[in-house]
Order: sequence, then C-alpha cells, then structure tokens
Amino acid sequence: MGATIEEMRKFRDPSNALCFSTEKIKEIINHYIEGDFHDELKGTISLMDPNFKIESMACWRENLPQCQKMDVVEGQLAKADGEIEKMQKDHNKLLFEADSLALARDASQLASLYRQQQQGERANRLAKVAHLKEQNSIGASCISTYMAEKSKHVAGPLSDLKDEIAKYTSKLCADDSPLIVWLDFMKFGRTTNIDLNNVVAMLSQALTSMPEKSVGFAVAPNLVSERRSGLNAELRRIEDKLEAKSLKFEAVFLRSTRPLLPWTPESQYVVPSAKDALPSAAEGNRALSELQESAQLLTGDALPMAVIEALLAESPKVGEKIAVLNLSPYDACVELVALKWHMDNPDRRIRSLSLSTDMTVVGHTEKTVALALMEARFCGSGIVPEDDSKIVPAEDEKSPAPAMWTSEPETIPALLDKYLVESKFPGKIPGTTLYLTLAEDRGGHREQALPNQKWKLFMVLWLVDSLNFL
Repeated sequence: MGATIEEMRKFRDPSNALCFSTEKIKEIINHYIEGDFHDELKGTISLMDPNFKIESMACWRENLPQCQKMDVVEGQLAKADGEIEKMQKDHNKLLFEADSLALARDASQLASLYRQQQQGERANRLAKVAHLKEQNSIGASCISTYMAEKSKHVAGPLSDLKDEIAKYTSKLCADDSPLIVWLDFMKFGRTTNIDLNNVVAMLSQALTSMPEKSVGFAVAPNLVSERRSGLNAELRRIEDKLEAKSLKFEAVFLRSTRPLLPWTPESQYVVPSAKDALPSAAEGNRALSELQESAQLLTGDALPMAVIEALLAESPKVGEKIAVLNLSPYDACVELVALKWHMDNPDRRIRSLSLSTDMTVVGHTEKTVALALMEARFCGSGIVPEDDSKIVPAEDEKSPAPAMWTSEPETIPALLDKYLVESKFPGKIPGTTLYLTLAEDRGGHREQALPNQKWKLFMVLWLVDSLNFL
C-alpha cells in the first residue's frame, strides 16, 4: 500500500498538475487504516499477477478525478490514432515505391522497344541507301559503257584528236555507216586562226576519209574576228581555208523566225565551267559577255534536229547506224539530239564523237550527257546492258500509258503524305526540284503506273508551288 501512496503523490496529469491532492491522500490512508482496502490487497498479493498495475486498484480508480479518467482514455485513443496514421503512411509509402518501380520498369520496356524500332528504321534506311547506291552504281556503269561507245568525248592536242578521227572513221567504214560532221563557228565567238586551222584540218580529215558517205554542216559566225572588215570578209576567210583543203563548199542562207525553230530563251543560256553550278542570264538582263552570248544564240536542239532529219530524209538508203562528229562541242545540244534520236528511233541509231582542245568545254558536255542519261534511267527509259549498249524504254512500248494524272498529288505536302521520297535533287531548269519516289504509295497501292513500273519522278516548280509529272 505504501508503494501505491507514493505513486499517487507523484502522478500528474498532461498539464503537469497533481492528480491526487494531499487531502485526498490522507483520506485514502484513513480508509486503509479503517480496513476498506484489506481484502483487495490480500487478493492481489495472493494472485502474484506479473501484469499488475497500480492504476487497476480500487483505491486508485475510485479516488482519481473524473476528468483525469477521460484524459487517460483520450490519450490512449490519440496514441492509437497516431499509430494507425503512422502505419497508413508507411503503407502509402510502400505503395508509392511499388508504383515507382512499376513505372520505371514500364519506361525501361518502352525505351527498349523504341531502341528496337529505331534500329529497325535505321536498318531500313541503310538498306534503302545501299539499294540506291547499288542502282546508281549500275546506272553509272551502264552510262559509262554507253558513252564510251555511243557518245564519246575527247579533249587534247590536235594530234590526239586526229588519231581519234582516224580510229572513228575506220570503224565507220567497217560498219558502212554514214557520217555527219557538225561545226558551229558561233561557239568560238571570234574565231582565231588557231581555232580555224584546227577545225578545218579535222573536218578535212573526216570528210576525205569517207568521201562518199560523209557530209559536213557548218554554221557561220556572227562576230567578226580581228583584222576583218565585216562578216563577208569573215566568210571569205573560211571559204579560203576550205578551198585550200580541196573541200566543196556550198553556202545556204536561212531566214527564220522563232515559231519555225524554237530557240532557247536567254534565261537558259549556259557557259561551260569546271564547276557543277553553271551561271545563267535572266531575260532582258545582260549578264553574259558578247562572246558568251554569241555562242548561245542558236543553242537548243531545234537546229541540230532539223538538220539531221533533213539529211536523213534526203537519203532513204541510209542504214540503221549513223554517226555524228561534233567539232564544236559547247552546250551538248548536238549530243543530246543524238541521244534523243537514239532512244526515239529504234530503226536508226546515232552515235556521236565530240572533239575539242578545250578541257572545260568537253568536261561540261560530257557531264550534261551523263546527267541526261541518268534522268532517262529514272524517268522510264533505262539502259539495258546489251552487246550494242542500246538505250531502250524500260517498259514495253505496247503497254498503255495513263492519259491523265487525276489521282496524283498537286502540292508538296500531299506528295510527302502519299509517297515515300527515296531521293531528291535539283533539276537542270532553275527553280525546279526532282523528287524520286516508289511507284507504290505508302498504303501499297499502285495508281497511274505501268505493270512493271518501279519508280515515279515528280518535278516541282517552286515558283508556283505545284507539281508537274514526268
């Protein structure tokens, strides 16, 4: 009982106030002396309960203030609520960590799938690039073979050019092929004595090697060279050179307007250069020198085509193999006419040889013809590596061609949405871009295409932001 009294003296409420007053303790002691708590004490001692608490004794419970009892109960409830809240927080923390781990796992899987997709797309791009390179290599090989046999270009000193003429004419004599020699003095600007002597010497060698199956066509200059009083004197100078080589010369005067022979507009004039980008002059804006403009006055394929057609029309017995020797290469017009004739006339094939002492001019002409061949390869006329290296249409000529392009895109966004662009490159005409696509659209459908067609080529005119179809 003494221990209980001591705990009562020390026991305090949450506000640090004594729960049992001194008077209350004296009253409890008096009740003990009177024997009120003897039975409880004897029962507690006889039980020897190890979980015994002083707060469970009747003297404690009956004398503890009622407010303190409520405070004890509320304190226990608050403690229980605190424990429950703590466990709930721990539970929420565990759930958050589990969700974070699951999210990290999902992100890792997405990253893995994305890497796999990127690797697949990269592999597809590499495969397409490799395919295009292979096709370009095949095309370049075919073009190289064709140009070596059907459109040869040679630049060098006069002696080397004469050797080429000798080999060329001997092969023509063996094949019994006629020869057309093309010479345009306008391409020289003001013809110097060296240029005149060189071209007349080559012209004489070619014509005398095949006197019965050769003809020469020369375009008179329109600029007077030095030490000459006028065009008549310039023409007389050329006649004297030809007569000195025992060549028969007949002058033909032609007065023509643009509707008869459509000349190339001034905006498309070019100047042979070692660079890839060729300068051009705008219509009405004189950006070329007098010599450069003179060389382009008769540019285009209209005059060479008209002359060749007229010569062949007057010779119905001419065979299927025809040769053209160009002694004044400049803008590749004669060579492109021979190429076009070679492709459009299966009964008559024209081969050409271009000779000049100017490396820049020959290089420009050769690159222009090679580019035209590459465009023909992708535009539907390819090179078939046969024994004679003929250029034939890629599809059967009897295959029906679409008459209208009703379902093709008319703007660049529509083109990119419908087709997968394999390659694009600038066109020869300023302000144009060529887009190379598969014949099938992104959905695998084939519209406006021949049965075996693989490619489509779209020409974009940036000035009007629309598409023209080839």
